[in-house]
Amino acid sequence: MFARHFFFFLPLLILSCALAACAPRTSRPTIDPKQTADEVLIQKELVARDYAERERRLHRVAAPLLMRNADLCGDKVKGFTGLYVAQRDAFEDEWRSSVSKIYGLDGRIHVVEVLPDTPAERVGVRVGDVVLALDGTELTQNRKGLYRFQEAMEDQADKGAFSLTLERDGARQEVRVTPVPACDYPVVFEGKEEVNAYATGTHILITKGMVRFCGKDDELAVAMAHELAHNTMGHIDAQAANRMAGTAVDAVFAVLGVRTNRAFTRLGDGAFSQEFEHEADYVGQYYAARAGFDISVAGEFWRRMAVDSPEAITESYTHPTTPERYVALEAARAEIERKKALGEPLVPEMKPSPSPAEPAKAETKKKR
Repeated sequence: MFARHFFFFLPLLILSCALAACAPRTSRPTIDPKQTADEVLIQKELVARDYAERERRLHRVAAPLLMRNADLCGDKVKGFTGLYVAQRDAFEDEWRSSVSKIYGLDGRIHVVEVLPDTPAERVGVRVGDVVLALDGTELTQNRKGLYRFQEAMEDQADKGAFSLTLERDGARQEVRVTPVPACDYPVVFEGKEEVNAYATGTHILITKGMVRFCGKDDELAVAMAHELAHNTMGHIDAQAANRMAGTAVDAVFAVLGVRTNRAFTRLGDGAFSQEFEHEADYVGQYYAARAGFDISVAGEFWRRMAVDSPEAITESYTHPTTPERYVALEAARAEIERKKALGEPLVPEMKPSPSPAEPAKAETKKKR
C-alpha cells in the first residue's frame, strides 16, 4: 500500500520541485489594488475616447457622401440633420462611467455630435446642449426617452422641418431644423482590427482597422464611396440571386443522386464578383468626387493595399488584382476630371438600356 501511494505522489513531488526551480527570482514591489483599479478606469476611458473619435471621423466623412449623392440613390433617401444625441443609461454598465465622462452626460439627453455644414449646425445646435422637447412635446429624460426621441426625430425628418427645445447654460431656447435629403445607407463603425469595409444592401460597415489604415479623410471617403456604390448598384441583391440560382442547380443534381459539394452555389456566389468590384470602384469615384473629396488618392490607396496584402498583386478570385484596380481607377479619375473641365454633370456613364427594337445594339458595350 505504501509503495502504491509513494509512486503516485512521486511525480507530483518532482513536478513541484521543477516548477519551483523555474519560478521568478526577483523581489518585485507590492502592487496596490487601489492603483490597479484606478488604472483600469484610465485605460477604459482611453478606449472609449479612441472609439468615439474614430466614430466621429466616420460620421464626418460619411455626411457629405450621403447628402451630395442623394439624387443618385433612387428611393433610398431620408431626411438628414447631422445631429447625434446620447443618454448615460443607454451604455453598458462596464463603459457607462467612461463614456459619460467623455461626453459630459448627466442622465439627460445630450447632443454629443453636430456635423459640419449640416442643418443642425446651421441653426446653431451645439455639442453639450440638452434636448428638452421635439415640436413642443417634452421628452422623458431617461434611456427610454432617448430611444423615443430618436425614433420621433427620424420620422419627423422624413416629413419636413421640426423644432427642438434645447437647454444651454441653464437657459431654454428653441431652434427649427430643416432636414436635407441624404442616401439612406447608414455608416456603422465596427471595432474589428482587420482592414476591411462591407456593404450589406442596407448599411455600410467600416472596421477600426480600415479607419486606421486610411490616414487621410479622402482615402476613407474613397473606401466608403466604394461600399455605397455596391448598395446603390444593387450588387448585394444580385449576388444573393446568383447564389440562389447556383443552389437550385445543386438541388437538382442532389435529386438525381449526384453530389456536387455545393460547387454550383459557390459558382453562383462568385459570378460577376470582379465586375461588381470594378463597377463599385468606378461609381464610387464619382460619389467621392461629387462630395468634394480628392479622388487622386484612390490609386495610391490600392498601392498601399498591395503592400499590406502582396498576394493581391497577382491573385484574384472575387476581387480584381490591385494593379488592375489602380489602372481602372486612374482611368475613371481622368474621365471625371475631363467632365469637370468641360462643366459636364458628374454622373457615371451607364450602358444603354435594353430595347426590344434594337436587341443587338443594346448588348454592345459603350466605348469611351
